[in-house]
Parts: sequence; C-alpha cells; structure tokens
Amino acid sequence: MKTISVKELKFTSKSAMANEITAEVNAYFNEKNISKKGNWKLFSKAIFFFLGFWTNYYFLIFSDLPVFVKAILCISLVFFASGIGFCIMHDGNHGSFSKKEWINKIAGKSSDSLGANSHIWVTKHNIIHHSGTNVNHVDDDIEARPLLCLHDDQPRYLIHRYQYLYWPIAYGLLYFLWVLFKDFLKYFTQKVMGEKVYFKTWDHINFWASKVFFYFLFIHIPINKVGFNAWFLGFMIFGSLLGLVLSTIFQLAHIVRGLKHPSFGEAKGSERFEHQISTTANFAPQNKFIAWWVGGLNFQIEHHLFPKISHVHYPEIHKIIKRVCEKYNFPLLVFPSFGLALESHIGKLKDLGKNPK
Repeated sequence: MKTISVKELKFTSKSAMANEITAEVNAYFNEKNISKKGNWKLFSKAIFFFLGFWTNYYFLIFSDLPVFVKAILCISLVFFASGIGFCIMHDGNHGSFSKKEWINKIAGKSSDSLGANSHIWVTKHNIIHHSGTNVNHVDDDIEARPLLCLHDDQPRYLIHRYQYLYWPIAYGLLYFLWVLFKDFLKYFTQKVMGEKVYFKTWDHINFWASKVFFYFLFIHIPINKVGFNAWFLGFMIFGSLLGLVLSTIFQLAHIVRGLKHPSFGEAKGSERFEHQISTTANFAPQNKFIAWWVGGLNFQIEHHLFPKISHVHYPEIHKIIKRVCEKYNFPLLVFPSFGLALESHIGKLKDLGKNPK
C-alpha cells in the first residue's frame, strides 16, 4: 500500500481569514481572562467517567447479578469507556486537559488501560490526521481497506456497493482490530502510514505494561470470575459497541456529503485553516448532552483549528469561526442534528461504493 509522509503536504502560511480567526479567538480568552485549557467542568466530568467505569466493572465481574443485568452493565460500560476516550484521553493527548503537562500526560494515557496505546495514537491522530485530514495515502483514519472504501481515489471492490448497509458491523470490529492487531503492527514496524513512530525506553515499557494490564483487566480476570462463555459474550457486546460508538462519532465529522476528500496533489501547498474547514464538519451543536458526552467532538471544526484548546470552550469559539467565515464567504458544514449527520454519512458511504473516481 502506497503511503506518504504528512510532512510532504507543506501547507502555506495563514490566509487573512485564518489570521482573523486566530486573533479573535485569542482576544476572546484575553478579554474573558480565562485559560484555554480545561476547567472544573472537565475535571468533574473526568471523575464521573472514571468512577462510573470502575463501578460498572466491579459489579460486572465480581457480583452475582442476573445475566440480563450484566448485559445492561456491558452497554453501560461502553458509555463510560467512550467518555474516557472522548473527554479525557483526547484532551490529554492534545495537551488541552490541564495547564500542567504532567496532568495532560496522565489523562492522555487513560486509553492505555483500555488497551489502546496512547503513544502510537498521538502520531496517528495529532500528527497525521490533524494535518492530512481526508487526504488519501496520508490520513490513517480513512484507511479501512479492504472492508471499506472511504475516499474517492481508493479502489472499489464489489463488497463496497453494500458498505452503506454493513457499516455498523465494520465499525464494530474497530476496537478489536485496534487493541489486538493494529497497535502491535504499528509497534513492530514503528510506522503509521508514511510516518515514523519514535519509541524511547519508557514508551517500550509502557506499551508492554499497558497490554499486559489490558489482558488481565479484560480477559484473564473476567474469565476466572465468570467463566469463558460469559466473558466472551460480554467482551463481544462491550468491544463491538465501543468500536461502533467511537468510529461513528469520528467519521461523522469527516466522511459525509459536502466535504472535500482531496488527493495528495490537491492538498499539497494549501492553506491549513481552509483545508481543515473544507474537510471537517460539525453536528448537533445545540445538543448539550452530545457535546458533553463526546468531548466536543461534534465541534470538530473548532477542534481541528485549535487542537490545544480544551473542548469545553468550543461552543463559544464556534460563534467566532462562523462569523468570520461568513465574512469571507467561506462555507462551514454544520449538521443541526446527529440524525442528519448520520444520514449524510450513510449517503456518503453509498456514494463511495458506487461512484469512485
């Protein structure tokens, strides 16, 4: 598979629109005299998700509750685990969770306990995805072949004609592929797409220690406590639903009708803000529960322009970006609801299955 280093994109200097957006966002924080990092809203949410996860885990593994109750707990565990990923790990690895870097590192490594290596994720997400968004052969988030075709320039196979129907199954496999296969592949090759992943001694230790911890937490202890059959059923429910939730939330921001999916040649030398806005969408901006649960990832435009600003500030930043983009007649794609974004996502999957370039 051909891959290209994201460094080769070489974005141009900021446009007048980008400079104005940046200046107004900085002025907002200066005038309000508030930090760009997380606040009590984020910290209290982190405590809630951690306590919820471990409470669920305890009753799921160590209690004698009826089977149907434990099935519900598996689903509940998905809610708390995804909240940790969306709100704590994501902000932490972007350095926006706290003003203190050591707290950001701890928050960022919260995903390691769930089986997903944070060091590899930083290269995959912060460096590659945030720069090469929707660029074929660069962005690892749109590389799901042969199961899915997520870019106009990717080869279409017969099965892709039906990807708009089987996408929930494909997304449900994400978590298992991520923690049980892809992390190891990227670790041993020390590459994510065309980008080198650099491991220091501590990174090697953390990788193996976190994988062993994951094995005991999600496989060894549950099998010993509830038996293989009950563990297998519960792990399948948990892992497939978590994969579905994580994939859907992230893909609604990029794989929808109305966004650009440029080739490397089309993206190379473009202006960074314009590239990010044209390849990224928001959804359900007025839905407070969704914004709270997914860590502001429904404000994906704001996140891609200002990844080091905590998601708790995105609703206010959105107002600034919207106003400036309207001034410059630069379109923003914002879906009023989750349902409309999902409909567009399914439609885009259908388009990609039928009409590749």
